Amino acid sequence: VCSSDLLFDAIDEGFAILQVLFDDAGAARDFIFVETNRAFQRQSGVAATGKHALELLPNVEQWWIDVFGKVAITKQAVRFEQYVQVTGRWFSVYASALGEGDNHQVAVVFSDITQRKRREQNAAFLADIQDELARLSSVEEIVQVVSAKLGSYLKLTSCLLAELYPARDEVWLQPTWHSSGALTPPSSRRLSEFVKREALRLYEAGKPLVVFDAQVDPRVDAEACAARGARALVGVPVLRKDEAIALFAVSDGAARDWREDEIELLQDLSERLFRRLESATAHANLR
Repeated sequence: VCSSDLLFDAIDEGFAILQVLFDDAGAARDFIFVETNRAFQRQSGVAATGKHALELLPNVEQWWIDVFGKVAITKQAVRFEQYVQVTGRWFSVYASALGEGDNHQVAVVFSDITQRKRREQNAAFLADIQDELARLSSVEEIVQVVSAKLGSYLKLTSCLLAELYPARDEVWLQPTWHSSGALTPPSSRRLSEFVKREALRLYEAGKPLVVFDAQVDPRVDAEACAARGARALVGVPVLRKDEAIALFAVSDGAARDWREDEIELLQDLSERLFRRLESATAHANLR
């Protein structure tokens, strides 16, 4: 193996040489992956060498084909960040033409920046929520507005906040938001009926309960979850002096592979939300 081939596969960034295909009218219609390195396959998740873009990703946005076509024709390099709808990932891309004349080949170097983009989006979302928390006053308003925003952002079925009283086997449910827009009135339940012991141990240790599919996870009551329309759920405890005093829980009506950044967002939001609800309750009691 020559040294250039070793270097080609050793770099951390994805690299590909594309052959852009044009129709009779001169419009870019597809491209072939002439050559790719190992990082390309690792970051894109596909073995692409020798294949057409539309063969690998039939629903790929025309925007990508147009960009590479323009580079092939104008010979002007471009650098950009773009979201790929069909894969759900963000990429930082540098594309430049290869050679002269009408060979229509483009060299592409790219990096998967999905994690960074998600962190940026989550930070912007939390900043918006913080503004809302400062503006809102009543418990019902806080639950309704914050839950609706979170539900839309993460595509959730429900959001609830519960105060935990293990010593007297009680849980107090604040108004629960549903994707229909309705709020379930506050209510009191027995803690032992609401949370299984395995889940409660997690909460007492300050760890979230992450359920990808409630129908197969023994830590939750599958029948109760089905009645609530919760196929997947995340429960995040709120601790005071190493004791779980509250629980922020969200659900999805379908089985779901919760991402790490989504769990982190819920953990951050649960603390902010409960602090604001404590303050709102204190002011209401004073009044």
